[in-house]
Amino acid sequence: MSEYTPTTADMRHGYIVTSMRYTPETDDHLLAKRRREVADEFDRWLAKVKADAWDEGNDAGEICAMDAEGPDHVCQRNPYRREATR
Repeated sequence: MSEYTPTTADMRHGYIVTSMRYTPETDDHLLAKRRREVADEFDRWLAKVKADAWDEGNDAGEICAMDAEGPDHVCQRNPYRREATR
């Protein structure tokens, strides 16, 4: 088995290619619009996965140990969480 790990760009490209395979449009403008929509879908999914992972780590105390830092410590805000994804 290969030790290769695909990059985010590889995964994004694969998602777009697979999703576009069944797109019936033939007009170049509509195809470009659909490609952007599919790319945005992938980007939203990835942002949610990152935000959820950050939250999980934070909840487990890996990122912000409030007890260890004292009552005045402020946790770092999740850079992957957007209000719309919550």
